[in-house]
Amino acid sequence: MASAMKYWKEAATLIIAARSKTPISNYIGGKKFSFDYQNLMLQRNAKAGFFPSAQVFPGGQIDKSDFSPEWLDIFKKYGNIHRTEDFGRLVNIQGIRPPLLLQDHQSPLPIDVAYRICAIRETFEECGILLLRKSRDTISNPDTVTLGKCAATDNADLSHWRERVHDDASSFLSLCQEVGSVPDIWSLAEWSNWLTPSDMTQRRYDTIFYIACLDQLPEALEDTTEIVQTKWVTPLESLQLFSNAKTFLPPPQVYEFRRLLRFECFDQLYEFSRSRAFKGTERYLPVRCNIEDAVLSILPGDAYYPAHPKDESDKDYRLRFEETVEDSMNTQMATNRFVFRTVTDYDLLNSFVQPTGQVSPVTHHIPPNEDMESDSKL
Repeated sequence: MASAMKYWKEAATLIIAARSKTPISNYIGGKKFSFDYQNLMLQRNAKAGFFPSAQVFPGGQIDKSDFSPEWLDIFKKYGNIHRTEDFGRLVNIQGIRPPLLLQDHQSPLPIDVAYRICAIRETFEECGILLLRKSRDTISNPDTVTLGKCAATDNADLSHWRERVHDDASSFLSLCQEVGSVPDIWSLAEWSNWLTPSDMTQRRYDTIFYIACLDQLPEALEDTTEIVQTKWVTPLESLQLFSNAKTFLPPPQVYEFRRLLRFECFDQLYEFSRSRAFKGTERYLPVRCNIEDAVLSILPGDAYYPAHPKDESDKDYRLRFEETVEDSMNTQMATNRFVFRTVTDYDLLNSFVQPTGQVSPVTHHIPPNEDMESDSKL
C-alpha cells in the first residue's frame, strides 16, 4: 500500500473555529452574514517553497515521531487509554476512507491518532496554540467530538518548547510527558482530504483536514520563520480579502471557507462537525482543465471529472476542452468545479449532493474589488 502514495508527502491541517464575544457582520452584495466565531489563518513566509505568502490553516507534514509507540505509553499514563478500543470511534470510522489513512506505517499507534497528533503538533509549532488534555480532564465518552481547550502549561516555557519542536518533532513527546497531558485528539473532527492539483508536480501533498471548535478565542503568535502573521477572520472576511487581492488563498481554503458560509452560528458548526465526524471523508484531487478563456479546476462529482485521474505520475496532467466560460457556466450536467478567469476572479459551481454527510459550498459570486462592509474590528 505504501508504494501507491510514493509521489505524495502526507500532511495534516487543522481548521480552528473559535467563538467570538460579539457577532461579526459582513455582506455579499445586499445579503448579510453574521458570524459568532472566527477562524485562524496563518500567512506563510514569502520565501516559502510551497504557496509563498499564502493565507493557510495551521498544519504541516507528518513526522515519523507522530507514529512513535511511545505515544501509547503517554496515552496510558495520562489519558487512561489501555487498548485501541479506548480511543473510541475515531479509530473505527466507517464509510469512505482516504488512501492516506489506509497506509501501513508499521506502528502499533492507530493511524487516525497519529494524524491528529501531527495536526496538533504543527498547530503548536506554527502559532503557539496547544491543544492538550490533562489526565484529570480525560474524556468520559470517547465516541464524541468535544470542544477544544488550550492547555495551561504553567511549568513549561512555551517559546522554548516551540523552538524545540520546530527543530525536532519528537520533542512534542517530551513536552506532553513534562506537563502530564495527552494531545486532545478528541476535539478534532475529520473534515476533508485535499491533494495538490494534478498539474503541480514539484511539491505534491496529500493532506487530511480536521476541524476543532474552541469555546473561546485563544492567543495566536506567529513563529516568524515559517509564519509571518496570524489573523482571526470570519469565513466571509477571508473570502472577501482574497477577492480583493489583499490576500492569497489556495483553492482548498476557498472551498472550505465556502462550506463554512453555511454556518453563521458557532453552536451549529460544532454540532454539525460532531454529527458527521465518523461518516468518512472523500479524497479530493483537483484536475486542471484549460478552456478557451479560463482555467477549470475539476473536483470529484463533476461530470468532467476523470474516472481514473492520474495520481501516481510526476508528469503535468491536465485536460483541454474547446469551450468558453459561458459554456462552462451554462451546463446541465453535475458540477463541482472552480472557474478561474484570474487568480482571484473565479466562480465555484456545485450541483450535486456531497457524500459522507458533508455540506456543499455556498456558490455566491464574490467579484473582485467589491467594497468590503464589515462590523469587524480586525
